[in-house]
Amino acid sequence: MWTNQGLPTAPVTSVAGKTGAVTLSPSDVSAAPSSRLITTGTGLAGGGDLTADRTLSVSSDSTTQKVEVASAGTLQGTRKRINFIAGSGMTVSAADDSAGNKVDVTLTSTGSGSTTITANTQTASYTTVLSDEGKSVEMNSASATVVTIPPNSSVAYPLGTVIELARIGVGTVTITPGAGVVLRNRIDTAGTASRTIANQWSSASIRKRATNEWVLIGDIS
Repeated sequence: MWTNQGLPTAPVTSVAGKTGAVTLSPSDVSAAPSSRLITTGTGLAGGGDLTADRTLSVSSDSTTQKVEVASAGTLQGTRKRINFIAGSGMTVSAADDSAGNKVDVTLTSTGSGSTTITANTQTASYTTVLSDEGKSVEMNSASATVVTIPPNSSVAYPLGTVIELARIGVGTVTITPGAGVVLRNRIDTAGTASRTIANQWSSASIRKRATNEWVLIGDIS
């Protein structure tokens, strides 16, 4: 089947403003010249001119690939590496999962879930020391003895330190705050006076709640 194709009523006389044997350049049709470059910034690769297809990729281990590290909502730093350190009673293990593009970190407690208390037995008046943290100071004497709680300037116990004070012998045991120390308890809320452990085989505990402030609870008078 033949179709009659007629000539346009107004034949084309120019192309892109050119006449005769026309040769077009990219700029004639608003095309980007092949000399135009795709420039990659820091952390990217794959740039070049437009003479070929270009694929951009993210460079591995770039110093600009960082994450914000926060603790309890407070920014601690912006780094490209996070290092896990096993604290007391903890182990840290890590497994690289290249297929999943991730690293699995496992934190495991090495504790048994229970707390044991070591006894520090004394037979004369005694001033507590840093190593008494978490221990029981057992006063075993037939004579009266005094246990002194030193100021923070002498022994800097961490906040939250707990020490048990036990009366093992028949001799009375008096708990005395050192210079500047407050030993708050149910009998003396100001915490400025000494207290005694009520009876043999009785005990009391002290807990540090501020720099020179302790709370005393137990069988005291």
